[in-house]
Amino acid sequence: MRAVAICLAAGAGSRMGGAKPARELAPGVSLGSAVLSELAASGVERVVAVLRPGDDGTWLPSGAGAARSDPAGCWPPLERVTCPDADQGMAHSLRCGLAAALGSSGDEPRLDAVLIALADQPFTDAALMRRLLARLAERPELDWTACAGTDGLPVPPVALRSTMFDAVWRLSGDQGARKLLRDTTFQGDALHDVPEQMLLDADTPEELERLRQAWERMHSSRSGIA
Repeated sequence: MRAVAICLAAGAGSRMGGAKPARELAPGVSLGSAVLSELAASGVERVVAVLRPGDDGTWLPSGAGAARSDPAGCWPPLERVTCPDADQGMAHSLRCGLAAALGSSGDEPRLDAVLIALADQPFTDAALMRRLLARLAERPELDWTACAGTDGLPVPPVALRSTMFDAVWRLSGDQGARKLLRDTTFQGDALHDVPEQMLLDADTPEELERLRQAWERMHSSRSGIA
């Protein structure tokens, strides 16, 4: 399955007190770069990062984590896109990302799907992204795959088949992928066995601090530090 990943990183972060992607998760690791590193390792052909105006992109990873990205140790192409009307709602960022994913002609040949992730969900790993794409590839009747939240409703990250691209163009305001996932016109499947921690995000400084603590615990455990 030919897929391009879209990282939505153009939110205003009003409750955080500013844009979230550049916020430090750990020394040398930002929220946004953690997500992009996992997207790069998910088997997609390209990664598109959608930024808001004024974001200089200094948080974008420059080779960090490249050894994990694929067997050759190389990142797929990473494209930075600024969404000029990001303040008008998530629909605008999503459309900017899809336009970049489809290419300048607006019709990337035989692109089967896009994988959409939020820049403030640092625990969504490459294995989860690959599962979403694999489920979509295995079941051609599906238009989307996503994760089931604690309430059972579908939440990002999400993979959208090309059958949904026209519907993305019709989104407006703050309507995001969740509106499409609840549209009975389309058939989808949500993964119900995703650990709750993987879906954590950060909208406030307090939530960011909890993510930092969870990140430290996870990496301390992996390195064998008590």
